Amino acid sequence: MGKFTVIIEKGGDRIRLRTVPAQSLSFVIELFAYERVNDFYVNKNENSILVSKSKKKIILDILKEICKNKQNSADGDVIELECSGG
Repeated sequence: MGKFTVIIEKGGDRIRLRTVPAQSLSFVIELFAYERVNDFYVNKNENSILVSKSKKKIILDILKEICKNKQNSADGDVIELECSGG
């Protein structure tokens, strides 16, 4: 099982998810597909996923199964999650 970081950035009406390393993004995409989150957009140029802000709680609930928050709060403009999987 590999370790990776998910970075969630708020902006406008969407949130952007990136992974470090970038190759872990495909694992997150598969996880969302498995959990039937079907309204996200993959931006291959930026190695990121765009999701409607209204789905933030659903996304965080899914990710909390494999991740822990590096900060104490999930309310900032940037959230970093330490994850394992893939």
